[in-house]
Amino acid sequence: MVPVRDPAFYMAAGYWDSRTIADLVRANARDRPDGIAFHAPDATLTWRGYDELSTRLAGAYVAQGWRRGERLGVLLTGGALTHVAYLAAQKAGLVTVGIGPRAGDAEVAHVLRHTRAVALATRREHRGRAGAEIAARAGVRHLELTLDLPASTVEDRALGPDDLFFINSTSGTTGLPKCVGQTMNVRKYFGPLAARAAGFGPDEVVASVLPAPYGFGLWSA
Repeated sequence: MVPVRDPAFYMAAGYWDSRTIADLVRANARDRPDGIAFHAPDATLTWRGYDELSTRLAGAYVAQGWRRGERLGVLLTGGALTHVAYLAAQKAGLVTVGIGPRAGDAEVAHVLRHTRAVALATRREHRGRAGAEIAARAGVRHLELTLDLPASTVEDRALGPDDLFFINSTSGTTGLPKCVGQTMNVRKYFGPLAARAAGFGPDEVVASVLPAPYGFGLWSA
């Protein structure tokens, strides 16, 4: 009997494969460069734009000097930049620590400390407060995120499909937020499963109204 935790079982069954999320985005950017990846309040991104912007941001991450496998806290309220930031981390070999958009200072500090994150990435302002102030209160470096990025390249240090790539915090309704580790193969499984169950076609537009740092919001987008 094969243990359910053995990745070989899921690979053999066809549930998992060797592709990363970055591979899937890159394939769409090649095959449907002008197709729409995201409609969001901050931007409408084509697949080519999504791929290129995430590569540029990955270069900015690498320029910070962080090592492959280090954890980066990301605190955003949603939108296209959220998914660019998540994909950029995969390309740069960093593990994203997704923090709920309404988390207070105590929750942010707890999650960053618990996951040993090296920095906190936010927009210049997060819900009316300076992102740098939130990072300072948590005792970590701050990185300002933007979609206005210079061209960049990234060395071959991307995370693999079975590497830890995302740590999402829970809503913390029973106390401080809990943290859940994710691999890309686990997250990749749910999207196609839902698409098959709903009978989605290739040109469907799907509204994801759940916060992206949480598990359901992450895979549904």
